[in-house]
Amino acid sequence: MTKTTFCILPLALLAAMPAMAGETLRNGQPGEPEFGEKSGPPSLFKTSFSGDYTGFSDDRGSRRLITGEFVRDTGPTSFILGFSQGRRDFGKGKKSYDGIRVTASVGHDWSNRISTVTTIAASDDSPVFEQFRAQQDVDVKVVGGTVLRLGGRYSRFRGGVDVSAATAGITQYLGGGFLSYRLSAFDTRGRGTSFAHLASFKIKDPRGKGSTQLWAGTGSSLHESDWEPDVQKGRATSLSLKRSQPISRHVSLSVSVGRTWYDRPLGDYQGTRFGFGLAYNR
Repeated sequence: MTKTTFCILPLALLAAMPAMAGETLRNGQPGEPEFGEKSGPPSLFKTSFSGDYTGFSDDRGSRRLITGEFVRDTGPTSFILGFSQGRRDFGKGKKSYDGIRVTASVGHDWSNRISTVTTIAASDDSPVFEQFRAQQDVDVKVVGGTVLRLGGRYSRFRGGVDVSAATAGITQYLGGGFLSYRLSAFDTRGRGTSFAHLASFKIKDPRGKGSTQLWAGTGSSLHESDWEPDVQKGRATSLSLKRSQPISRHVSLSVSVGRTWYDRPLGDYQGTRFGFGLAYNR
């Protein structure tokens, strides 16, 4: 019998992968719900839709993702409900998979210094998404515009692969943006421990409400929301750039591009990502 193996790509490199529900409330890593800078007054309602496409070199197929999310911000508490549909094509002559995921997040400001984010996600039994994810993050404002984050996560992937992760990060908010860094440590049951790094920089337009954000990541971690049947270990490095631009009082557009370089025992390859988004704020 042939033994199936898994490759879990660096989670901290999600900046170069499709964005998931939850990016709207904090300017951090795409793919994770964040609750830092509020984007409007209490009772904010926001609806957004996004699409992402990643093409892999070396006949490794492609990945596409369509996501819709609904945000309700009541002041100290924010709610996100997200729905995603994805397809992973593993290349010519190989099988393709479709998957659906539902994500729910709750963020709460307990005081002027402490806030938390709780996330639950579930999907069908396909290799497109993790089957289950539970995540808890705590943000602490220490001084001025400096915020520290500690977090923990448990995920289960196709084939019963369990992954625990711990994260620690720091964000320095500036007058017109922020700088951030995050270190993630992963324990993949039966496959060892690995690490990943992610840095981000965001700058707001001097005039208007547009913004530009850059992510850079590197790591040796074995797990991400993608599944591959032939590789277990390696490294990856990624760069991603996103531009958000309001087009009216309530509507904004975003465009993003990204590139990831994978170094694997069975060969190196690249992933090139294109994404777009449309958001309505009221």
